[in-house]
Amino acid sequence: MPNKPKFKSDAFAAIHSAVQGLYHAEAIDKITLRVVMNPVLLFLQKSNLNK
Repeated sequence: MPNKPKFKSDAFAAIHSAVQGLYHAEAIDKITLRVVMNPVLLFLQKSNLNK
């Protein structure tokens, strides 16, 4: 089983879940998925580096 990402807040988890659902339903393409998720992932990486 793959590791689930750990989010600092419920808001980030909700955004991630919603965007993943849209991608799997083919409502958005991979480029849009990356555009939406890139700022979220960058924030998570920076916050993890500051620990």
